[in-house]
Amino acid sequence: NPVKKYQNILIHPTIAFGKPYIKGRHLRTQFIRKLHIDIGHKLSDLAWEYDIDQNFLEEAVAFQAHLLEAKLKITKATIH
Repeated sequence: NPVKKYQNILIHPTIAFGKPYIKGRHLRTQFIRKLHIDIGHKLSDLAWEYDIDQNFLEEAVAFQAHLLEAKLKITKATIH
């Protein structure tokens, strides 16, 4: 169940420009993914830097991976 799996990720039209963010922090999930995956920052370092539980950051990265997977499935279905 995606709702329970990502219970600390929210989407609200007037917060973070309607993009997914970490509850209570307004840190966009895409921003955390970029820092961790694209740039290579450790989640433990980011947790310290942003004073946030590392589990929230792990959830944000997992959420972004889930979104990417869903987008790829839609793209494949559209092509075929």
